[in-house]
Amino acid sequence: MNYKSRIILTVLSLVTLIGSTYAEAESSHPLHFYAGLTGSIERMTGRRTDGLTEANGTRTIYASNIRMLDNATAVAVMGGFLWKFPPLPLWMGPEVYLGRGGNFSSIRDARVVAGANRYYATDFQRKLFYGALLRVGPHFCDHYFAYLSLGLDTGYFTTTRVLATSQSSLIKKTRSFNGLSYGFGIERQVSKVNVGFDLKLIQYRRQITDDGVPLATGPAILRFTVRPIIYSASLRVSYRF
Repeated sequence: MNYKSRIILTVLSLVTLIGSTYAEAESSHPLHFYAGLTGSIERMTGRRTDGLTEANGTRTIYASNIRMLDNATAVAVMGGFLWKFPPLPLWMGPEVYLGRGGNFSSIRDARVVAGANRYYATDFQRKLFYGALLRVGPHFCDHYFAYLSLGLDTGYFTTTRVLATSQSSLIKKTRSFNGLSYGFGIERQVSKVNVGFDLKLIQYRRQITDDGVPLATGPAILRFTVRPIIYSASLRVSYRF
């Protein structure tokens, strides 16, 4: 074997060794970034209480710990990465998302008080939401990823309240609700595209809102207490970088 042949064989051996080492390192310590969209069907439940306390101590209850129930759709953009945890056959990684929902709960009440007509209405609607979560789970059958998720979610809800007596009061506020999210899902990789299905529960903290309104009997306080819970079923499509 001449000198040139030995050099060629040595170079080929080095290339093969480097390639196999890189492939092994990539398979044991991969890092996959992704970004995509989700479309969800959401169901809002939870409890709400609506009441009015007048200056003379009279209290009117419009809703007492009643159950909210509404179905709506939501869309969101999301992105994150997955990393193979070396000691275990698990993949994990953070994900962030930003979306818009439409869940809605409404109360209407009309009655006669002290000979005068009184009308009350409150609309409670979910708007923007965002959050971050951690996904952990195994890859199986080469192209599938099953996972559990745990995260934090912030949802913005708009409350519109009307109290009409001899004079009308309109109050509209948008407040943020913080909550915990729990979920699980499964994805399949098709070339550079991941397609998956996800189930998630978001439990928001209870909030109490007091608003002052003028009445003929003096200043009064409208109190609204609510704790929303969101169940969502989502289809996920993302591109893997």
